[in-house]
Amino acid sequence: MYHQSKTITLLIVDDNPINLKVLIDYLKQEGYETLIAEDGESAIRRAEFAKPDLILLDIMMGDMDGYETCKRLKRNPETKDIPIIFMTALAETSDKVKGFQVGAVDYITKPFQYEEVLIRIKTHLTLQEQKQSLFDLNATKDKLLSIIGHDLRSIFTPLATIASRLKTKANSIEPDVMTRYASIIDISVSNMSMLLSNLIRWAKGQTGILIYNPVEIPLLSTIQEIVDLYLETIHLKGITLSLEIPDHIKVWCDKDMFDTIIRNLISNAVKYTSENDTITIQANESDSYACITIQDTGIGIDEKIMPHLFTINIPFKQNGTVGEKGSGLGLVLCKDLITKNYGHIDIKSELGKGTTIHVQLPLDAKIVTDEGQ
Repeated sequence: MYHQSKTITLLIVDDNPINLKVLIDYLKQEGYETLIAEDGESAIRRAEFAKPDLILLDIMMGDMDGYETCKRLKRNPETKDIPIIFMTALAETSDKVKGFQVGAVDYITKPFQYEEVLIRIKTHLTLQEQKQSLFDLNATKDKLLSIIGHDLRSIFTPLATIASRLKTKANSIEPDVMTRYASIIDISVSNMSMLLSNLIRWAKGQTGILIYNPVEIPLLSTIQEIVDLYLETIHLKGITLSLEIPDHIKVWCDKDMFDTIIRNLISNAVKYTSENDTITIQANESDSYACITIQDTGIGIDEKIMPHLFTINIPFKQNGTVGEKGSGLGLVLCKDLITKNYGHIDIKSELGKGTTIHVQLPLDAKIVTDEGQ
C-alpha cells in the first residue's frame, strides 16, 4: 500500500465545487494538497502548470464534459501520465466503460463514501509510484547496457589495435612510438579500472547493498594519495595542479565512498584540462561541514548539459582534451555517494572557461546523527 512521504497534490474538477466542500476538507485532513478547477479548460491549464499527482474529474459539466476533458488531458504530453479518477452519479455500465475508454483509471460514485474515496486514491498513487519505479529501473538497465556495450568496447578497441601491432612488429617499433603505445595502454587500463569500479559501486547502490561505514578521514593526506595516481597524466598534459588544504581538516565519511568521489572528480578535472590549464583543490570548514572545492580552467560544460549532470537517463558525456572517453556515470555516482554520506554537491561551469565543483561533507558524526533522526 502507498506510503505518503511527500505532499501529494490532487486536482479536483467540478463545476460546482461547493458541493464537494466536505470531500475537499476530508482530503486536506488526510494530508493532501487540493487544487480546484470549475471547468474543463481551466482544469487542463492547471494540470499543465501544477502537475498534480492525481485528478478527480466530474463527468457532468457544462461546455466541456469530463469525457472530453479527459481525452484532451491524455493527448497532452505534459499531462498524459497523470492518473484520472472520474466522479459520477451515473450508474449505467456504458457510462463507466466510456470513462475507461477515454483514459480514466477508476471512478467513484456520488454520494461519496469517503473511506472508499481514500482507498481508491491511495491505490492509484501506489500504482503510479510503481510505474515510475519500473521506468527508472528500465532507464538504469538501458544505461548499464549502453555502458557495457559501448564504453567498454571503446576502451578495448585501442588496446586490441596496439596488442596486434606489438605482436607482429614489436622488433621494428621505434622507441618514441613504443612510449606512445605505453601511454595509450596506461590511460586505457586506468579508464577501464575506473569504469568497472564505478559500475560495481553504482549497481550496489541501486540495489541497496552498498554498506555505509563512516570513519574520520584526514583530508589533506587522503586527497594527496588520490592526486598521486594522476601525476603522470598531469605531467604529460602540461597541467599545473595545486593542493591548498589545511592539514587539520577531517571529514566523517565512508572511506571507500570518499575515495570514489574524489577520484572521479579529480579524474574529470584532469580529463577536461590541457597544457597551461590549472587545477586547484582547496578546503575549509563552515558550520558543521568541510567544504572541498575542485576548480579547473579547462574546457567547461555547455549550459544545455548542466541540468542533466546527475541524471542517469540523460547522462553527461563529453570527450576529454586528448579524446578521453567518459561513461557519464561518474557524476551520477558522486551525487549518490555524497548524499549517502549526508553531504551536498554543487557544480558551476562556463564553456571555454572551466568548472568549479563544491562538495560539502560532515566534519564529524554529530551532523550525521542529527540528519539521520
